[in-house]
Amino acid sequence: MGSIRNLLVHTGYTHEFWIGRHALHKRTDVTDRGSIPDALAAGTLFRTGDILMEEFFPVYSRNQLEDLKLSINGGKSLQAR
Repeated sequence: MGSIRNLLVHTGYTHEFWIGRHALHKRTDVTDRGSIPDALAAGTLFRTGDILMEEFFPVYSRNQLEDLKLSINGGKSLQAR
């Protein structure tokens, strides 16, 4: 069943997974979705996302039109446009 909490957790998790792990190549664990009990607690997840975005923008702002080369699923490569 959908909820505001689930939407917020999904959005925050997406930042950790794609920006943190794949774009910035961080080897950190993503937040356990079960550890965020309600929408209010999702604020901690968004603060983590803010920190990741502060790192992401300077790295990728120089080449905004360049494809991002990402590796997922055990080494499969893809390009994000």
